[in-house]
Amino acid sequence: MRAATHYLTDTGVIMFIISLLLACKAFTPQVRPIQDDTSVETDEETGDSTPTTETDSPPNDSPVADCDEADCGEHASCSDETNQCECDLDYSGDPYEGCEPVDAVSGWIGSPCDNDNDCDYDGGDCLTDGFPEGMCTQDCTSTCPDLDGTPVTYCIDPVEPEGGHCFSKCDFGLYASSNGCRSGYACVEWDRYNQNGSDYVCVPDGWAEEDPCLHPTNFGGNDDCYLDMVSYGDPELAALTLKILQGTADEDEAEEFLDLNYEYSQDFMTDDLGIDTIYGNYTSGHSASSPMRGMIVHYTASQREDGTIAYFVGDEPHASTHFIVGSYRNGLIVQLFSHRNRAWHAGNTYNIDRFGFDFANAGYLLPAGSGYEDYAGRDYTLALPLHGNEPIHVEGGIPSAPENKYDAYEEWQPFTYYQVLSWIAVSRALDLVYALDEDAIERHGDVSDSRVDPGPALPLTYMKEQVWSGDDVFQVDWLNAYKADPDWIADHPEAR
Repeated sequence: MRAATHYLTDTGVIMFIISLLLACKAFTPQVRPIQDDTSVETDEETGDSTPTTETDSPPNDSPVADCDEADCGEHASCSDETNQCECDLDYSGDPYEGCEPVDAVSGWIGSPCDNDNDCDYDGGDCLTDGFPEGMCTQDCTSTCPDLDGTPVTYCIDPVEPEGGHCFSKCDFGLYASSNGCRSGYACVEWDRYNQNGSDYVCVPDGWAEEDPCLHPTNFGGNDDCYLDMVSYGDPELAALTLKILQGTADEDEAEEFLDLNYEYSQDFMTDDLGIDTIYGNYTSGHSASSPMRGMIVHYTASQREDGTIAYFVGDEPHASTHFIVGSYRNGLIVQLFSHRNRAWHAGNTYNIDRFGFDFANAGYLLPAGSGYEDYAGRDYTLALPLHGNEPIHVEGGIPSAPENKYDAYEEWQPFTYYQVLSWIAVSRALDLVYALDEDAIERHGDVSDSRVDPGPALPLTYMKEQVWSGDDVFQVDWLNAYKADPDWIADHPEAR
């Protein structure tokens, strides 16, 4: 069988599968300046550019006074802003009659077609039998051509027709709300034709079983995939994580969670990220006169986690931190240095009794051409659930912050739902072990006039309440709304 085998989760029953972390090019960090308030910058990032598609939601002649989901057609839902039905992300059409997928690519390999004339390139061939809406391809012996602004292509030996044919790879930037493929197609690992190796390509539904956990960004919002990701595939750690998130863990279980996470994090950095040496960028132990009592919350100022992790454990850092939670590896908790030691993240005044926690997040974004860039001038290329490659627009800053502190910035990299859950899990565990003081959990921007991290796109006020609520986070209304609505934080300044 040419298709690679995957494991499927059973929804409703938490089954701990071994997630496949896709290889990605690490972003070199725009390192978060911390200790001495001086900016630290390394080489330019090397991440691949990911194109984006805009969703067209045309006006409708039949708005409803009080929107009801029952009034909306397929692939449409009520908008809190307009109180009308609107097409879902990556869909367009009449939201009351039903929306159709927006095809991000046309006239190229992998795009829809009715006949060969629709595949407007040399060797273009339209496959129709068994291919939903048709699919453009061409013959290949080992490699396929690529076109800017379209998914990368791959030469495979498909179920049909015989011989090597070019298919498009899964692209989670173009198809941010789906499985990385257009409607009717599944993202499946497939062997390369005439060559060793395999990759993830879009093939017609039914050709092979699709793994819902195949992409570490978890675009489908699958809780089982998150639990497997955050536990590094270990059922014991997954069970501890679940107990903490459900509010039923005790102090011993919280301590075991932190220690197991540290152990797996060290293996992850060496085995998965290829970091040869983890330097001791911390102060051993805790202060007897100033026990750990709080946390300073930062963002890394980098879109993804890899580069900042490598920097903080490297041989010449200006700073370090205890925890980084991933964005590309959505919700992955990486404990760089043990919670039993002190990291260097906010100056000696705070390092002595505060844990450091960083979200992999670029922070504020600035318009650049047809897209956005971070403050170091690097293109914003990351695709995230709900948002795709678009930032979130947040006005009004943080209500508790000094007036005008955040006025200069309104476009921010979103924080994902699973990043928020991971922060709650770590904070609950630390509180059970160290009895944290709620007032000692602060933003970096709260303790430094020159810093704005983590910024107004993070619902930190509501998140802090969850540390001591005892709630099952999967049943909390505002968290479920945050998971479903990409603009929730923009409409709830009181949560920031």
